[in-house]
Amino acid sequence: MIHCERHTPSSALADQLVPLAHDSLLASDSFLQLFTHLAGHPVWWIATENDQLLAALPGVEFGNRWFRRFQSLPDGLYSRLCLAPESKERAEELSHGLLQAILAYGYTKAYIYDYYFDFPSLPQWRHRDLITQHVEIPSPDWMPPNRQLRTEIRKADREGIEVHNFDSSRHMDGFMDLVDGTARRNRTAPRYPRQFFAALASLAETDDRILWRWCQHDSKPVASHIVLIESPMALAWQIFFDKQFASLKPNQFMLHQSATILAERGISVLNLGGSPAGVETVVSFKEKWGSEQYRYPMYYHRQGLGRVL
Repeated sequence: MIHCERHTPSSALADQLVPLAHDSLLASDSFLQLFTHLAGHPVWWIATENDQLLAALPGVEFGNRWFRRFQSLPDGLYSRLCLAPESKERAEELSHGLLQAILAYGYTKAYIYDYYFDFPSLPQWRHRDLITQHVEIPSPDWMPPNRQLRTEIRKADREGIEVHNFDSSRHMDGFMDLVDGTARRNRTAPRYPRQFFAALASLAETDDRILWRWCQHDSKPVASHIVLIESPMALAWQIFFDKQFASLKPNQFMLHQSATILAERGISVLNLGGSPAGVETVVSFKEKWGSEQYRYPMYYHRQGLGRVL
């Protein structure tokens, strides 16, 4: 009989999860621990049978006992159902059991971002389609199909902007200026504190599934791109820039350069992420790269105070 329950991270559990998580960055304990800097608590929902680990779903909890919320995963990231090699034929049964267990736990809100279509549609879970934009990268010498975009990439190259891997010891202060400036421009508060980015930068030094690129011009911060690699896909997760340098076309140049690096590593899809509703300039920019829509389901459940908060 399958038994599904919640577990908090531990060294013993991490060892057991290695064969299931494979090379997934989003299902790695080190990545999940980043959300402790946002008052989150990493958890694993585990399916076992006769004490054998069959499947696992990583997530992050927020809030206290009476207002506890669950997300797999937060902030534009995705769920990943991790299966033992011998459990693949039972994927639907196991994912069904995990969803039921999460419901029974009593979260005020629970969200599953099912990018990989791992989970069944159950009547207790409400459903909404989300859209992101995919760009196919067939080879390292790929160029976007839009003529204007190609011209802008070449212009940035001529302007001599510098792009390097991010070095927190030299770039963190300037990076936080970009974060604060981007937030002011969007009339919001920064989503992530400095300690979150410091922990991410530390992880990026040892985990090459985080591609963090830094751009400057005349020693001034221009833009920063953080790309997360989930082979064969890479997600352009966080982009910050100083709009006064927009004429240099840094984002165009950096995205193309990242695409080249990714293709050299065997990554064939650059995921540009979702777009804010009603912001047509963002949608238009992504379309210039030859992107196509990718739809995936988000399952959510609210109960108690979660229905009104």
